[in-house]
Amino acid sequence: MGYHQSGDWQGVIRTLTFVRRDNPNYLDVTEVLYSAYYNLGLSQQAAGDLIGAQASYQAAIKLLPEEPIARDKADEVALLLQPPTPVLTPTPTPEPEPGPQRIVVDISEQRMYVYEGEELRWEWVISTGEPGRDTAVGDFAIQSKIPMAYASTWNLDMPHWLGIYWSGPLENGIHALPVKRDTGYKLWDGFLGQRVSYGCVILSDENAETLFNWVEMGTPVKIQP
Repeated sequence: MGYHQSGDWQGVIRTLTFVRRDNPNYLDVTEVLYSAYYNLGLSQQAAGDLIGAQASYQAAIKLLPEEPIARDKADEVALLLQPPTPVLTPTPTPEPEPGPQRIVVDISEQRMYVYEGEELRWEWVISTGEPGRDTAVGDFAIQSKIPMAYASTWNLDMPHWLGIYWSGPLENGIHALPVKRDTGYKLWDGFLGQRVSYGCVILSDENAETLFNWVEMGTPVKIQP
């Protein structure tokens, strides 16, 4: 058949559809028509006409439902026609910016409250100045940071020193339990929560280290009675 030899599959289909309508048992008309639809589908698929290819494969399947090759190609085209499933990349939730740091020392409660913005990060037991050596009340700020300060007046090492205000020639601050340099004796160990210091604000060693590593220079410190 000239149409078949030239690859004019649509011509073959037109002719054989007419023949098959008049005489469906004529030679191998159904098989040849199946082949024409299948080959038309291949050419349409190669040209990028997936909708046309799908229609041609489906027409072939109607002719010979048990033949697998057109069905396989129809399934292949159906997959190609499916829109790709969008890959949804979750939008990362931005980490909230930390709020400003501030420290509140309450002498009556012998407590320190450490804030980041409006969030209370830590609440710690402290010791402030003993009567007659009272810790000053007022609004101050972290003005010095020294990993290990030395108080020559009392020969004391003061770990994690955070200076907050001057009292005459001496700076008062926040620090861990002080240690006598000559003996290694740790002052006020076991007395946190009582007014026992020489004016500084005393924290446990662990809490003093945490505060020292976290706090920045200039952080406000409010000491209230």
